[in-house]
Amino acid sequence: MSETGSADSGYNEQPLDDHLSLTSVDLEYEWCYGRRYHSSGTYIYPNDEEEQERLNVVHEAYLLLHGSLFLSPIDLAGRSILDIGTGTGQWAVDMADRDPSRIIIGLDISPIQPEFVPPNVHFFVENVETEWRETDKYHLVHLRGMSGSIKDWPSLFHKIYQALKPGGVMEAHETLPAVFSKNQNLAPDNPLVNLMRDLQQKDIGEMLASSFKKGLHGLTAKAFRDILGRSEEEVEVFNAFVRRELDRDSFMPTLHISVFTARKPE
Repeated sequence: MSETGSADSGYNEQPLDDHLSLTSVDLEYEWCYGRRYHSSGTYIYPNDEEEQERLNVVHEAYLLLHGSLFLSPIDLAGRSILDIGTGTGQWAVDMADRDPSRIIIGLDISPIQPEFVPPNVHFFVENVETEWRETDKYHLVHLRGMSGSIKDWPSLFHKIYQALKPGGVMEAHETLPAVFSKNQNLAPDNPLVNLMRDLQQKDIGEMLASSFKKGLHGLTAKAFRDILGRSEEEVEVFNAFVRRELDRDSFMPTLHISVFTARKPE
C-alpha cells in the first residue's frame, strides 16, 4: 500500500480501514518528446506540471458546467467515496473540503497529487486494471475523463460493482471523442445549437478550448508518433491545423459531455 498524500498537520487525521488493500506500482517516470510520462507505458498522456495545469482547468470547467461536484441524488454525509483516476486530486480535495465527515480515497497510477490535503482524503498509487479488488466498501465511485485510459471497461465496471456498497452509486463523466461544429454538423432543432448563446456556457467553452490547445502537444506526442508512426514534423503540422481550426470563429466547436450513473441494488 503506497499512500502519496499527507494530511495537513492542523487537522486530526482519521485512520483508514485496516482491510483497504491497494497495490503500489512503479513510481519511475520517463521523458519522451520533451514531456514527462508514467514509465509503465500504460498511459499515453503526460503527467508533468503542464499537463497537471490542464487537468485543473478542466476540473474548474466541469464544476462551472454542472454547478456541483456530483450529480447523483445521494446523501454523502459521513459516506465513503472512491475517485478512480484522480489525477491531480482536485475533485477529491474539493469533496473533502465541502464535508469533513466524508472519507475520500483517490486512486491514480501517478503520485501527482498535492502533499498537504484535508485529513479525510487519502491518495494511493494504483492501477485499477490490474490487482485492485475491494468489496462492499464505497457509497459513491466517481470517474471522469477516463476515455482512452482503460483497456477493459467491462472488467472495470465489474470491479466497481463489487466495490460499491448495496445501494451505492457509480457516476462517470466522459467527453465523447468527437467535435461538432455549430454551423455544420448539428441539426437546427438540436438543443446544442443554442449552447454558445449562454454566456456561462461560452466561458466554459473558452476554458476547455484553451486547455485543449495548451495540452495538444501532450495529447498527440506519444499517440501519434509511437502508435500511428507519424514523424515529428507531421505531428506539428497536425497540431497547428487543429489550433487554427479551434480559433476560427465560423467553426464554433462543440463538445458533448455525458454523465453515466448506475446504482447497485440494495
